[in-house]
Amino acid sequence: NITDKYGNSPLLLAAQRGHRSVVKVLLKAGAKLHHQNELGETALLIAARNARGVVVEDLIAAGSDVNAVDLYQRTPLMEAAGNGNFEIVAALLRNKAKVNSRDKDGRTALLRGARSQERLVVRALLDARADVNAKDAEGMSVIAHAIQEKLHEVFEELVAAKADLSFHAKDGKTLVMIAAQSDNRPALATLIRHGADINVTDKRGWNAVLLAAQNGDADLLLELRKANANVNVSNTDGDA
Repeated sequence: NITDKYGNSPLLLAAQRGHRSVVKVLLKAGAKLHHQNELGETALLIAARNARGVVVEDLIAAGSDVNAVDLYQRTPLMEAAGNGNFEIVAALLRNKAKVNSRDKDGRTALLRGARSQERLVVRALLDARADVNAKDAEGMSVIAHAIQEKLHEVFEELVAAKADLSFHAKDGKTLVMIAAQSDNRPALATLIRHGADINVTDKRGWNAVLLAAQNGDADLLLELRKANANVNVSNTDGDA
């Protein structure tokens, strides 16, 4: 149970490298299963982050706390989801990992998993009752991130899971506005099909038409016009 200058024990180092046989020897020799390094990381969290699936299974079987958090409130599930590792996500969920815990930035495993673009991970988290409308510390929901970052398959999963399409960001932007600003035409088309208000404005009077015009996106403007968007609008800055 000695450690290096960063507080890493032999068990943490072996877990990081995926040395399963070493992990087993250390556990049998009485290595502290719940030891945390100076960042608050356990062997399980480190193994989950580094995609060491068999080591994750061994540590869970030995009694590791699947919900232990580091100094940033990150859990093993968040790390595995963020890396898009379905097998580890599934193993943690089977062993009662908390699906809606939040890190210091307000991000859940679903928020982190969405960015991995791994559809199976997103689906597994949703099946485990992840909050589809969870927002991070900036007030952005999972589906808002998916639209902004053009995560098309993730967006489809979130729509199927009944994500709130009436979302408003802190500045008043709607999902339609985020789609227009990001030139995300597939998302815009889906939102229009679901009856989204394309003429609503944010706190500064901006709407999807103004954002598309500012970006010089004639094709997107045509799509908005087909959906009966009002092109005779102006914001509070006097832009029209």
